[in-house]
Amino acid sequence: MVKHGIKNPVKAVTADADTEKRILKAARQEFIATGLNGARMQHIADSAKVNKALLHYYFRTKEKLYEESLKEVAASFWEALDKQLKDKEFSSDILFLVRTMVTTLIRTMSSNPDFPRMMIREVSDGGQHFAFLAPGIVGKYGNLLRKILGTLASAMEQGTIKKTNPVHYILSIFGLAMGTFFMQPVLLHVAKALPLKITFNDKFYNDRIDSIVELFRGGIFTKGERNV
Repeated sequence: MVKHGIKNPVKAVTADADTEKRILKAARQEFIATGLNGARMQHIADSAKVNKALLHYYFRTKEKLYEESLKEVAASFWEALDKQLKDKEFSSDILFLVRTMVTTLIRTMSSNPDFPRMMIREVSDGGQHFAFLAPGIVGKYGNLLRKILGTLASAMEQGTIKKTNPVHYILSIFGLAMGTFFMQPVLLHVAKALPLKITFNDKFYNDRIDSIVELFRGGIFTKGERNV
């Protein structure tokens, strides 16, 4: 490819899906370790085993690469949840909705260990890049989020679940599910001191999903609806 008589530094090299995934994974690890300011594009290129010119060609700047890395983390849950709930009628089954959200969050995070660490890093740095993410997430998955909030609001009006701002229910679901991963480093040290054997495997995550859903069953339903 030639632009204005100057050869493109990466010529006809193309980053396929596997290469892009490798770059984003390497970028997350670098950003987690050093933060945005401390990260080096050369380190990311070396870790991803790609030419630095290719890195700049596709992601332009370190800030753009950071935003794309964070976007992958944020979008992964909503994309998976959209697939799980697509064409499903959950307006009359709050427990199904809760379990699906909790399961999707925990499965997405457990399958991608870098994701919760990237979220922690972004929040600890002030969360300013969520301003970039929010419009895209809402634009693509806004209807799903509105349907979830509407379902919760409707259930409250019908007396199925306790009345509160439905955002509190969303925060509780995210907090309990994401806290599973945010607290893991602390829990491992506490378990070692007790001592208490803890293994973060499929059984642990399945039990965690059941535990969160049971907390919701006992905590959000009105007295006459707790046996649903």
